[in-house]
Amino acid sequence: MMNYRYRTGNVYYAMLKEERGKDILTDECEKRKFLDILDDLKRQEDFGVISYCVLDYQIEFIIGIHSGLLKEIIDKLIIRYTEYYNSLNSTKEAKILQLCYSARLHEIKEIIDTGIQMHMRPVHASIVMNVEDYWWSSYRSYRNVLGRGKQHIFNILDAEILLKNIDVDKKKALRLFMKLHREKQGINRKKGE
Repeated sequence: MMNYRYRTGNVYYAMLKEERGKDILTDECEKRKFLDILDDLKRQEDFGVISYCVLDYQIEFIIGIHSGLLKEIIDKLIIRYTEYYNSLNSTKEAKILQLCYSARLHEIKEIIDTGIQMHMRPVHASIVMNVEDYWWSSYRSYRNVLGRGKQHIFNILDAEILLKNIDVDKKKALRLFMKLHREKQGINRKKGE
């Protein structure tokens, strides 16, 4: 796991979509493969995954880049997934991922807010009722840092990048991060629930 602190200018949000706006990650295997490719690329390049959310129609993530350029990382990710998808679906119309939007996140509050918005997309899209019910976002991985919730099959999250910037006490930082999610969803739980 990477162990560096957030520095202004090296944290980015990116959104990928299919170039014609069609669904591209419609089954569990496709979502899993995308996250596997992201994990492999993370190991080869020098970046950390802060948050992600993979939906049928779009992929969003926040990464902390230690060195290199966002464009190079995104290009490699797009090429690898598109090659995988098209090799399995040669009889179907080819689908190509493209970068739809990217932005540099300058402040820790902006990183937290963007991550929460990403995690809440499945709730807002009425895919699930509660943020913790959606399997394909980093929310579950953050919950597992405290040992809560169902075990998550992906271990690509570099939770330390975000949590160290919220509070030096990792448990306290994570509790605050989870509380912000509940507030965004409109769930107010009493202490100990």
